[in-house]
Formats: sequence, C-alpha cells, structure tokens
Amino acid sequence: MESTVVCTNSTSMLSAQEKLQKLEELLEPCRYVTEILGGEQYVSCSVVLPALCHLFRVMDQTMIQSM
Repeated sequence: MESTVVCTNSTSMLSAQEKLQKLEELLEPCRYVTEILGGEQYVSCSVVLPALCHLFRVMDQTMIQSM
C-alpha cells in the first residue's frame, strides 16, 4: 500500500522539514552510541557503560532544552 503526503501550503512543508531536522538532532546521540558499540576492532563490552552514560546525559540536556 502506497501513501502520499500532500502539503497544501509552504508553511506545512517548512513545519515538516523543521520536525525532521529536530528528529535528526534527537537521534544523533543514538547514532553515535550505535557506532561505538558496533566496533569490530575492539572489545565493545568495556564501552557499554560509558556510552550509555553519555547517551543519558545528552538526552537529559535535550529534554531540558525542549522545555
């Protein structure tokens, strides 16, 4: 099933683009942690706790900024 999104004006499109940019900003820390934990050249289990602490810290800052 194919769906099509039709915007009736440019402000709706701009709003959607802004939402996507915000989503990209929010997911950036997750991408970073995923890349770190997916390492093939090193033992990643020693990186899990620091990576999760980093992710929690960044997400807390993001939540505070969005309030």
